[in-house]
Amino acid sequence: MGTGCSGGVFAFSIKDNLDLAVTNTAFTGNYAGANGGAMFIDDKLITSFKLTATSCTFATNTAASNGGVIYVSSTVATSQYFLIDSTFTSNTATSKDGGVINAQSTTSNQITF
Repeated sequence: MGTGCSGGVFAFSIKDNLDLAVTNTAFTGNYAGANGGAMFIDDKLITSFKLTATSCTFATNTAASNGGVIYVSSTVATSQYFLIDSTFTSNTATSKDGGVINAQSTTSNQITF
């Protein structure tokens, strides 16, 4: 369980591409006072973001604003999400958008379950 202003578990600030793979991981009961209950991706230097989550659990994560589980800002040009054999239960964005994902990428978004 984690708590943060944005990104209850982690927030990324990295140059160029971010390719994140998680397997058999539980993101449970995390809270962000702003965006991204579990993950917050917001940096002008990141050009693309790819998340592959396999056999993961995302439960009771909360963002006070956007993206109960994941928030990706409009500064990230391309984002892809591969959510394989993963479960999402009772995740919320309490005041705005995206109980699970709020992706504002400017070029393209691809989400595969």
